[in-house]
Amino acid sequence: MVHKVRSSNEINVYEHNGKELQFTEKPLKVTSHWNREEFVIIDTGTETFTVLADALKVAIENATNVE
Repeated sequence: MVHKVRSSNEINVYEHNGKELQFTEKPLKVTSHWNREEFVIIDTGTETFTVLADALKVAIENATNVE
């Protein structure tokens, strides 16, 4: 049996719907998928989304590649 390492990361949220937030707000959590390496799970605290990790990386690169 192969044991997997689970990775979990927290990302602070600075605005919600365009409104600035206090640091007391819950962070977003990004964790590894339990079964598939190509996916990550984004947890908002009330909902979870499973997305392709590579697609998320590309989206972040594109969103920050502005002048």
